[in-house]
Amino acid sequence: MTRFSVQLPDDVVDQVRVAAAEADISVDHLLASLVTQGLDYRRGHKVLSERSARGNATAALAILDRVADVEPDPEDRIL
Repeated sequence: MTRFSVQLPDDVVDQVRVAAAEADISVDHLLASLVTQGLDYRRGHKVLSERSARGNATAALAILDRVADVEPDPEDRIL
């Protein structure tokens, strides 16, 4: 494991300490989890952005135009 030093504003450090105490975990564990979640979010956003750039809205709408115009099943209705 690598040690990594980072400077954070005092109010952020206070929030981190409170959150770690509430979760009954160490500050290091909380920060590692938050960084991992942030990287996962970033990676997912990047993948979706790349996929959407390859998308073709006209082709997608053409596919939807071929869908039969029927009422949804009762359990699929949006209330």
